[in-house]
Amino acid sequence: MSTFPDQKWGYDFRHLIDLIVGDRRRDPAYTDSYRHIERYDSEFAAVIHDLLEPGTELANNFPDLHQLLSRRYNAALAARETEVSQCWHTHPDSGERFDSHKYQTRLLRHPELEISRDDEEGKIDSRWKFLCQILKEQHFVIRGIIGSGSYGIVLLAHKRDDEGRLYAIKVENLVTIATTVNYHEKVRVVGAIGPSPVVAPLFLQNQEHHYIPVEAYILLLTNECGRFPTLDSVYTHLVYQAIVMSAHLDQAVADASYIPENPEYDELLARRFKACTASQLVMKKETRLREHMVCKIASQLLEGVAYLRDMHICHDDLKNDNFILEEDLNTIIIDMGLYTFGLTNDDYLKEEYTYVPAYEGSLTPELTLELFKPDYVKEARDYWQFCIKLPHDQRMVGLWVLASNIYELLHGFAPWEDPEWDKELCCVPDWRQLGLGKRIATARLNVAKERRKRVVNKELPVSEKLSQDCADAMLMMFAKDPGDRPTLPELESCVWFGQWLYEDDDPGRFERPVTNREIYRTRMEREDRAQKQQQQRAQQQAQQQAQQQAQQQAQNLVQIAVAVSQLIADNDGDQMQE
Repeated sequence: MSTFPDQKWGYDFRHLIDLIVGDRRRDPAYTDSYRHIERYDSEFAAVIHDLLEPGTELANNFPDLHQLLSRRYNAALAARETEVSQCWHTHPDSGERFDSHKYQTRLLRHPELEISRDDEEGKIDSRWKFLCQILKEQHFVIRGIIGSGSYGIVLLAHKRDDEGRLYAIKVENLVTIATTVNYHEKVRVVGAIGPSPVVAPLFLQNQEHHYIPVEAYILLLTNECGRFPTLDSVYTHLVYQAIVMSAHLDQAVADASYIPENPEYDELLARRFKACTASQLVMKKETRLREHMVCKIASQLLEGVAYLRDMHICHDDLKNDNFILEEDLNTIIIDMGLYTFGLTNDDYLKEEYTYVPAYEGSLTPELTLELFKPDYVKEARDYWQFCIKLPHDQRMVGLWVLASNIYELLHGFAPWEDPEWDKELCCVPDWRQLGLGKRIATARLNVAKERRKRVVNKELPVSEKLSQDCADAMLMMFAKDPGDRPTLPELESCVWFGQWLYEDDDPGRFERPVTNREIYRTRMEREDRAQKQQQQRAQQQAQQQAQQQAQQQAQNLVQIAVAVSQLIADNDGDQMQE
């Protein structure tokens, strides 16, 4: 029989689980299916209500956390003029709102189950078609697409009564609590979800509550911190949910012309916009950033990490694609979909680590060492991702990933990676890709293995161009022994972080360098101009040749005419003589 930690849950969550599970909770046949629910005592969605509500057991047991969360929550709501959850559509059969408590008991049959995994355009079509009409027709004008992937799409928009402010609208599959609880019902599961709930109740003054994505909840709680997008609203409709937040794009995008009406689907696909993520300033193992620039980025990342940690939240996916660099290098952390929340220190202690090839460059030495074991060598050969049994503190892993990002921005490549660029070998995170030939795949695997040996056995190589304070910070963060690595408070006291504030006042020193996309666009424009010039020269040469041929033909005709006239004259003269 499953043992649920419902003594820590808020009343609403406990009631919801009872509605979803019912008598199966005590059925031995479902023991394994519901085993993951035993870990919900430290899940954000299960405890947030009672952490915010004064006088509850959780609020009394964690008074500092209760006070901090309550202050940030109330301040965020007080600054708003409208409700967070803006879709008031109801289910045609039951009359319930799609963000309601009751709707969370539904197991949804998602339309994307009928779409091929690789059919990106088909998924965009489905998300566009089912997007809440209140959002699409009444509140916003959609300008185009910022990005899209397997599990979601991000649209660029402005409000119909304010075209001067841009918003990013992140549209993802709606995953109800019932879908998460019944994680074993895999045929119904669509999206990048695990066995943890991804929506949480937002309580209003009239005791009503609407369920919104946990990511949106976290953005609401970070409303006073400039390191995160500002939450505007949420629209939950049928099988999709949309998080509307401030967009952080270049001024040129904001100034670009647009069609003042929502596009048709085919037209939507053609309207593409991009934000500048940190990964766009590293190319072919070269960085476009100087140390003082990276100092600003790293310091602001640390500020964001600390702001989350105050709320007992750890960002678990802080890669270079998940923070935006504005034109003055102000840093905005995005994509809060992967996180760890803990009430106590023990809640951050994990028994397993999920290995993904794309994160090869940010593996700790102790985790890297596990990859040399025969069992994991086989796992890595047979599977794209797999679990490694290795107890670890998720907070410390997050700081190691942060350090890896900073190192890459400083050097242009991952820690312990070969600094020489090879177009066949590419970078360490690319060691395993679909479609590689056997020779290249083997070569990349060997390069990854050699780097793993250096991670375990060699000291961290640091560029001699870096200041001593910067080098010391890197060496401190990459200590081999987990016990020697700095905690977050120790990092915050490191002298290198924050030094950018004491740079001179010249704003040009923090002007973002040209990005890879801009370099590519410039090169393409240059090649396009060269091609057009070549075509123009070819046309001019063809025209000149045609003119020369016409002139030559005219001259030939004149010569022929003269010759004919001469022949006629000669013939007439001969006849007169006769």
